[in-house]
Amino acid sequence: MKPESLTEGEKEVRVMDKLYDFGLSELFLDLALAAAKKYQINLDFSHEEFQFFFGSRSIQ
Repeated sequence: MKPESLTEGEKEVRVMDKLYDFGLSELFLDLALAAAKKYQINLDFSHEEFQFFFGSRSIQ
């Protein structure tokens, strides 16, 4: 194994650790709400599971 690949692998692990620490559910929720806002998706009639997991979070 070349030293360059170890360095790149370490970077990936650090990024994955930061994502885990931040919270993947929170990250995906933020991304979904940002997409809903950008594309003006009405969430008033969203699926029950969305409301159960994410509550009354707003896209504003």
